[in-house]
Amino acid sequence: MKTPSEVLRTLCCDRNEACLERQCITCKSKLIQIKDDPVDGPVEFFPFMRHVSNISHQYEEISKLKKNILQNEVLVHVDFSENYTCK
Repeated sequence: MKTPSEVLRTLCCDRNEACLERQCITCKSKLIQIKDDPVDGPVEFFPFMRHVSNISHQYEEISKLKKNILQNEVLVHVDFSENYTCK
């Protein structure tokens, strides 16, 4: 696997919240075999999956806000990097 999208396609049956949170009955037990991993034991993808879930949720919510914004309203979207500084 070379891309994050390939990881998601392998681990998830769909990109819905249940799949990304590893709670989907169909795909929660799916695993990825990494041949060249020098670490013994499974690789933990949950932080990555949680990150993708958060991105999807934020995108959906901002889209709803943009769609329903009134003419006298302003939408301010502030994005913080990992060190919590404004970009």
